Amino acid sequence: MSSPGGRDRLLLLKLWLRAPLTIATWGPSSPAMAEAFARHVDPAATDPVLELGAGTGPVTRAILARGLPPERLILVEKVPELCALLRARFPGTTVIEGDAAEIGPALDELGVRRLALAISTLPIVWFPIAAQRAIVDACFARMGRQGRFLQMTNQIASPLPRRRLGLAGAAFAHVWHDVLPTSAWAYQLA
Repeated sequence: MSSPGGRDRLLLLKLWLRAPLTIATWGPSSPAMAEAFARHVDPAATDPVLELGAGTGPVTRAILARGLPPERLILVEKVPELCALLRARFPGTTVIEGDAAEIGPALDELGVRRLALAISTLPIVWFPIAAQRAIVDACFARMGRQGRFLQMTNQIASPLPRRRLGLAGAAFAHVWHDVLPTSAWAYQLA
């Protein structure tokens, strides 16, 4: 396992064994899922793209390969080891080390008033409703009614309670990854 993908898998497995509800995965997102998210990125957008739960960066890599300038990509990650990895791998991006449920104040501190898109690979289905609401509300406050919040899940149903959060949404991609089916959902304000 000397490839970067193999090293990433080992790192995530180590971190997952230490705190399974914080990491919630034992391997990086698949290239197919990363590409499914990246297809929604407009590289010409002038507002930044927000990636929540950037991990080891497979979605980040796909977004940048799509042509988005690094300075318009904001990465959020809670685990210090992963933040250090992201900073080393993706110079020019902004890496926020912290809890995604506090993204509103973190973006305020950076002076980010608008977002082009929010992409999340967080295990958001397991978050308390208050944390889900804090994340979604902070994102849509900066994206407006036309904004889209993209979310990855290995759940069959919507990972977010659409009615409770005032959202409309549907799955837009299904990918088999390792032994699990993974889906990507797109949400807008209802």
